[in-house]
Amino acid sequence: MNKNTFNIIERILRAIKGIFNDRGTNASTQPEPQTLVPRSKDGSVFHKGLRKKRGYIIGAKGEEIAVEDFSDALKALHAMETPRWRRPNRNGNWGIVSGVEWVDQNEA
Repeated sequence: MNKNTFNIIERILRAIKGIFNDRGTNASTQPEPQTLVPRSKDGSVFHKGLRKKRGYIIGAKGEEIAVEDFSDALKALHAMETPRWRRPNRNGNWGIVSGVEWVDQNEA
């Protein structure tokens, strides 16, 4: 690529950037992409605050695994026929709940 072509491309990119900035649609104002998380019948949802020392505890009773990363745990929940995870109840005891629906984590 010669210098003239490079300068033309650079001007086009600056113009495009200016258009988006004028509209107020830069990355900082864009909403986060939708991420679906499971919600149980009691209304609790799977979220980042459920991480224990070993990780997020997911799976059916007796088949539970600890997954360190939230995204990986969420992918595993999506792959399950019925998503199950441990979360504390009102008394602080960690029990398994089953997801009955998927909801946008930004609205949960």
